[in-house]
Amino acid sequence: IATLTCTRKTGAFDVVATGYTNTRQASLALFTFTGNNLGTSSLTVDATAPFTTWAGTKTCTPAAGISCVAFEYTQPFTVQGNVTDITTVKLQLTNQIGQSVERSASCQ
Repeated sequence: IATLTCTRKTGAFDVVATGYTNTRQASLALFTFTGNNLGTSSLTVDATAPFTTWAGTKTCTPAAGISCVAFEYTQPFTVQGNVTDITTVKLQLTNQIGQSVERSASCQ
């Protein structure tokens, strides 16, 4: 995961991750939330189908020389309560090779 953003909307927020993958696949997305009055502080989402849709065709060659593909993964969330209670979100993706480095973002 290269970048992570969290954008608040009325009664909802979107988490957008961009990055690179050499497998064109992610099976799970683990979201961890911090803030006030949260009913849920973490959520695991099956990312198999949506990630396949969002993985692009732009190829890249990182420093290690491994071929990879750029992706943009957007996960929308609806909020029961005050959306400003969510202050930060962390994301870690998992695929058949292992887990990504966890990234965090402040919700704006």
